[in-house]
Amino acid sequence: MWALSVSTWNKFDFANADALYTGDVAVTIDADKAGTSLSYTANGLSVGVTAASKADWTANNKNEYALGANASYKVGDAITVSGGVAYDAFDATKQLGGTASIAYSAAPLTVSVATDLFYDPTPKTFDADALLTVGYAVMEGLDAEADAYYSTLDNDVDAKVAVDYAVDPIEAGVWFGIADPITPAIAYDLGIYAGYTYAIDAATKFYVYAEYTSDFTGKGSLVPYVSLTNTSVTNTTLKLEYNPDDADVLAGKYGKIIASAKISL
Repeated sequence: MWALSVSTWNKFDFANADALYTGDVAVTIDADKAGTSLSYTANGLSVGVTAASKADWTANNKNEYALGANASYKVGDAITVSGGVAYDAFDATKQLGGTASIAYSAAPLTVSVATDLFYDPTPKTFDADALLTVGYAVMEGLDAEADAYYSTLDNDVDAKVAVDYAVDPIEAGVWFGIADPITPAIAYDLGIYAGYTYAIDAATKFYVYAEYTSDFTGKGSLVPYVSLTNTSVTNTTLKLEYNPDDADVLAGKYGKIIASAKISL
């Protein structure tokens, strides 16, 4: 099977290797406000080319464009390789961005390595980063993950380990992270969360959740959330929520109570 498609809105903001804490390499090509892509997909292979404009095409008076391409290929059932590149070919900045990743997934193990790079000749700068993620499904509902990140932007390493449990009606987890461990600015991060869903009846659910974080310097946060949802009326969801905006009660912010109704036609 194969498919050919055209899209009239695309951007070159590559971000496969997101920073865990600091030093994220932002691949933001200047001529990237509106674009058109042509893509082809067949037998595990996907290839696309994109032309993007510095502004809305009706306002791009200097005809400044960037060109790019991306591809991904599935190798067997477990491995996927992907990458992309974008260049401000007809823009004054002549910026260059790229991304690449390889992912392995075969239960219970997942491993991925991703990298992004960005070159800006004015001023002359080059940034690159890499993210390694390893996940393991210990048992049904219990997952463990370890991440490591490096960036030339701040020339340092971030790392994080996490354990998550989710079996209805309970969810819980804990994570521990380190930022900038090889500099005097080393920082630590601990997070704990838990949630519980109680089905009052077939159409009404009560949900409570709380997340606590600490940086081991006396600064912590506690974010609670509570909701009551009812779907007994056809095509209608009634919801009463406390703190949907994630206010931190340890900072003296106690959040809002919001009632809402959503009707689907």
